[in-house]
Amino acid sequence: MHIIPVIDLMHGQVVQAIQGQRQHYRAIQSQLTDSHALLDVITAILQVYAFDCVYIADLNAIT
Repeated sequence: MHIIPVIDLMHGQVVQAIQGQRQHYRAIQSQLTDSHALLDVITAILQVYAFDCVYIADLNAIT
């Protein structure tokens, strides 16, 4: 099995998706980092496990 972490990005910040209702998406709150900046979140995830890839969904680019 291959596990790929997924990060949702909207307006340049990592967000928590809520049932496809983009108007309700808010900056992520995580125990891994206080930041919602993309590179900070990726760094925090990679400190937990050395994933060989990360899927980033740029929600502004998806119509």
